[in-house]
Amino acid sequence: MDQKLLRGILLLFVLVGSTLAVQAQSNEAETVEKEQPVEIAILPKDRRHIITWNPPPLLFGKFSFGYEYAFRKNMSLKLAGGFLLPFLKIDQLRSDESSYRLEGDFGLAGFDLSPEFRFYLSNKKYGTGFYLAPYARLSGYRTSGDYLRIDEFTDQVTDEGSLEVSVGQFGFGFMIGTQSIARGGFVFNFFIGGGMAGSVVKANVNVDGWDLEDYQSAEQDFLDSVQDIEDDGDFGALDGSLDPEDFETYARADEAGFEVSVPLPVFRFGLAIGFSR
Repeated sequence: MDQKLLRGILLLFVLVGSTLAVQAQSNEAETVEKEQPVEIAILPKDRRHIITWNPPPLLFGKFSFGYEYAFRKNMSLKLAGGFLLPFLKIDQLRSDESSYRLEGDFGLAGFDLSPEFRFYLSNKKYGTGFYLAPYARLSGYRTSGDYLRIDEFTDQVTDEGSLEVSVGQFGFGFMIGTQSIARGGFVFNFFIGGGMAGSVVKANVNVDGWDLEDYQSAEQDFLDSVQDIEDDGDFGALDGSLDPEDFETYARADEAGFEVSVPLPVFRFGLAIGFSR
């Protein structure tokens, strides 16, 4: 056979064999790539909306809740609120320094709202870690009802009437706390704080069978009692901010009452639970 022809046939076999070997390696690599599992990283969800419930105020007959929106990892705005449950009542008012007691069905009602700005010291996740929070507070509470005025010595009913007392507050405070959010969205929050609020206390009383002269007499008795408390220093922590002249009293043909403005402390405490999304 011609040597040139033989060399050509050998070269053709080499080229064909090399092509088949490369193709086989390529197919094998594709098979390995297809068999390898694809790993997908599941990143933690940014939970910016937080709803909480604070159980401890239930001991005082109040339902307390809150909504928080974390607009940055270390900053959020929250609106906390609460209201007295409708079944909460007082059936007796008594003073240790008085010769009579009031018995009746006094219903309680009221609410409070506290907008907060929270600054979290941690910058890892939204709404988590130790935080500082200035806040404002608006609240209003009242009790009213019919009563019997009973002499403590004879246990006899001396008067019947109605009584209403209300307290309105607006003030500011500061609190500290810590909040954690589990992977499933469960929230735990602890906080404590306090402040001062300007408070307006109002009260009025109506007594069956009384006329204007009776109410004027009761008004003067009340002012004398307030002056005695001031002279004895029995206003306690309010001695420096409350004087008899601060009480605005009135007597009418059908009722008597008073109004007084005084700064009062505001305390906040919570062990709240909730969820986030």
